[in-house]
Amino acid sequence: MKKIALLSVVLLVLAGAVAAGAAPIHAAVKADNLAKVTAILDKDPAQISVKTTKEGETPLHVAVGEGHATMTAFLLTRKADVNARDNEGTTPLLLATGNDDTELATLLLRKGADVKLRDNDGAAALELAAAVGSKDLVNLFLARGADPRGKDKTGMTALHYAAGDAGEDEEEEGAAPASGPAPAAAQPAESEEEEEELPRIDIYKALIAKGADVNAKDDDGVTPLHAAAATGEQEAVEYLLVKGADPNAKDKEGKTPLDWANEAEEPEIAKVLKAKMKFEAVHGTPTTTPARRQPR
Repeated sequence: MKKIALLSVVLLVLAGAVAAGAAPIHAAVKADNLAKVTAILDKDPAQISVKTTKEGETPLHVAVGEGHATMTAFLLTRKADVNARDNEGTTPLLLATGNDDTELATLLLRKGADVKLRDNDGAAALELAAAVGSKDLVNLFLARGADPRGKDKTGMTALHYAAGDAGEDEEEEGAAPASGPAPAAAQPAESEEEEEELPRIDIYKALIAKGADVNAKDDDGVTPLHAAAATGEQEAVEYLLVKGADPNAKDKEGKTPLDWANEAEEPEIAKVLKAKMKFEAVHGTPTTTPARRQPR
């Protein structure tokens, strides 16, 4: 199963209890006990970099995962490594992004966090911001030089993450079904009603305005249009088509976005795609010649 289908699960783990093998400083940070953390660091400054034995989390990871802004700022004044990685390659910035924490992400960037660093699955902060539906974080990272055409290890771009890449993978035994993006840091899954309210269309617009490839294919041949067609986001589908997304693109199974829409039982999106395919068959695309009628 793709990482995108596991994002919410992993982020939940990172934002939850302190990992096994935690030192006293990790517990103090989790409890947001500034006095105790200060005492520990005054006695042994090297504790600022100590990692949990199981997950490889630093005190800064714990502070960010818990959403402790004051503690995070304090640890940074004590020379915490802002780009430290845990065993999954997750940096504090990636963790803050997965938690949709704009305040902490902004603080970390201001203190030198590298927006281009990727986790072990190849996901950068921009992809995770698109996955959680954060327009503010997407714009923040783009302004900081994030690559809108960058890909993770499965070939997925931020546009794929924004769309959700839903329905792409078969369920694995004992695993949750694939349903949408999930980064290497995750938070509790949102309800369907909450997901519908996310400003996804604004994320598409921001990414495409900065050069995102609307026809980028992941390793399975899936384009953002395929993914969007299966999620019920008609406005997103229409916008991608206006921006040049190919309605006839086929994934490695030979399926078009229309096939994905039909399989997802999205009749309105199917109508939009059929109309676009019919139009291009008659009038062509900007790079093709329209079909000519044979003389009678």
